[in-house]
Amino acid sequence: MPGKAVLVAATLAGLLASTSAAQSEETPSEEPRALVDRYLELHNTHQLNLVMEMYAPDATFALSSDRGIATGREAIRELERFDVYANSTVQPYGMTYERRGDAWHVHLEGVVEHSDVFSALGIVIVRTQPVRDAFIIADGRIQAVIQPELQPACSKVAATGFAAMTRWLVESGDARAPDLAPDGKLKLVPGTILIAISAISDWRRASGWAPDPVGVRQCALP
Repeated sequence: MPGKAVLVAATLAGLLASTSAAQSEETPSEEPRALVDRYLELHNTHQLNLVMEMYAPDATFALSSDRGIATGREAIRELERFDVYANSTVQPYGMTYERRGDAWHVHLEGVVEHSDVFSALGIVIVRTQPVRDAFIIADGRIQAVIQPELQPACSKVAATGFAAMTRWLVESGDARAPDLAPDGKLKLVPGTILIAISAISDWRRASGWAPDPVGVRQCALP
């Protein structure tokens, strides 16, 4: 079985090939294309302050799974800070651009993500479903973001692992339970990410849990 780095590289290579082949609905100016590229570079190198400068002051960020909408830079900063602590890197593929009035709308065929949280569960990469209006760009700033939904296989594997780990925390009386599961449900916020990663590793060693390999493969590959 290939190592993690080989699997990630192979998956990205295939998906990025589809990105280069994708045609824009309209040919964007260099500004929106360069802005998206710059955002990805800064996000993936975890330069939080520079990332936040790219958002409009009243920007919105719609979370997946109907988890709400963050409005304004301060609220969005917490979401971006989560990705910093999780060591998240994202690579959209199949990007197309559509001009509507004064704004550019960026649509995606999907996103490949790697993070230390998913990796701790044994899921090297996760892949999302397509999303329209993933980015809305105007006046040289990101005005809105819609977070894409995970592929069903990714959601199933991750949810199974998180639920089992949370039960272990609570039932074993682990000292990290008050921080990670104060009401019996897993609480992942920037301040608990590193604690969660260590807890996942300890739980897997103690229980021998491993993710369903078929689900992991379905999550990672097109």
